[in-house]
Amino acid sequence: MLGNVAPVVLRRVPPARDLLARPDTPRRSMHVGVVVTDPVDRPGRGALLLDGLRLGLDRARDLDAVITARGSAPFGPALLDAAAGLLEGGADFLVVTSTGVADLVGPLCATRGVGLVVADEGDRVEHPIQHRPGVLRRTERTWQEAYVLGQWSARHLEGGLFQLVTHEEEAGDTVLALRAGFTEAGGHVAGSVEVWPRSASAGALVARVSGARIIAVHATGHQLHEIVGALHAARVPADIVVVGRGVDEPTLVDLGRRGPVYAASAWHRTDAPDLVVALERGTGARADAVTALGYDVAGLLVDAARGDGDLCATDQDGGLVVRRAASGRSTVVARRATPVDAPDLAAAELDPSAALPWHA
Repeated sequence: MLGNVAPVVLRRVPPARDLLARPDTPRRSMHVGVVVTDPVDRPGRGALLLDGLRLGLDRARDLDAVITARGSAPFGPALLDAAAGLLEGGADFLVVTSTGVADLVGPLCATRGVGLVVADEGDRVEHPIQHRPGVLRRTERTWQEAYVLGQWSARHLEGGLFQLVTHEEEAGDTVLALRAGFTEAGGHVAGSVEVWPRSASAGALVARVSGARIIAVHATGHQLHEIVGALHAARVPADIVVVGRGVDEPTLVDLGRRGPVYAASAWHRTDAPDLVVALERGTGARADAVTALGYDVAGLLVDAARGDGDLCATDQDGGLVVRRAASGRSTVVARRATPVDAPDLAAAELDPSAALPWHA
């Protein structure tokens, strides 16, 4: 009886690291699956990332590259179904737009031998997912922007720092990163307050009472505009620095029409004119950090597919600029071209007595 049993062939699933590393022979085709999960306060981020990905892959004339995207909530069965569907559809790489999603779909990629690429906002200094085999993380470098802006503010602006923080921005590391850069450069942090929707005016008054001469606004979207407007309306005698996910140049210029504001950026239009032209011609829209991130990820995948690069060995440089916006235009006031090392966030924790909880 045993002689009639067909032999069982065990097929080894290739580890994901093999698919992220340089291939033995260059690929002629590549299928990229993308799970899009937009942050609530940044709708449309995934579409911008896809624009950059498509443009970057289209420029690889020697490679037949296909993108398949699926939108999903950032949790639950629908997310896993979206990821599984892309993997079953033959994706060679799976791109996700947040570290939280990467935690959930990582095991699916690992068991199927598919490389996982995390293209997130970069509001976390580190995440365990980026140290796992077969995972590449590229970001908008939000915490690096905050850290460098904190250093610059302490050295070039006068007085203590007070932070106005929205609930959405509190979840990341940018509040601590700004504080770390500020204190490491010799600055003093006077305190912080959490600003809830429709309490911008109250938050501005608290900032004024603090006596700080530098006010950091950690916010995104309409809340950023509300808080900066409230600071001007309250005539707070302080310099305003802006730290938020997705604060692009048009936003900064618009804020600067009311009065001078400062911000740091890892993506500055005039610093990369060739890339700006490529993105604007390819997408028909003004280039921004998210589109540039998608373009960057596409370039890395193309290089790896050709055998010209090893994704596991890549790292982002720390080229950043600090900008001052006023009277409807933005100017660069400082440049940081060297890599930015992760700060000691534990050392930047604020004394609880200096943090003033505020609710509407």
